[in-house]
Amino acid sequence: MLVNLPPIVTEFLEASEAMTAIAVMFNAIWRYGSARGGHLLVATISASRRAEARGYRYGVPIYAFITLLAFLNPYLSLAGFGLFAAYWALPFSGPTADG
Repeated sequence: MLVNLPPIVTEFLEASEAMTAIAVMFNAIWRYGSARGGHLLVATISASRRAEARGYRYGVPIYAFITLLAFLNPYLSLAGFGLFAAYWALPFSGPTADG
């Protein structure tokens, strides 16, 4: 890197960039697969499946924001990733039919 950052910040940025890249690629693959009538194999798609797709659109900006937190405080960024993972582990989390 051009800026001399503490090693923990550098390591955290590398891991965070990987998670953000995974979120970007997931969204890209999902959009490709759901194009042309809503689904790659079946032309009809249920409202619940559409709600699921809408539920994941916030992943990229949230991962990017948590990654940027590493510049301020890597431990705060770590807590952000932990809380985001815990949210998705909860039974009431995730996409809903009402969007």
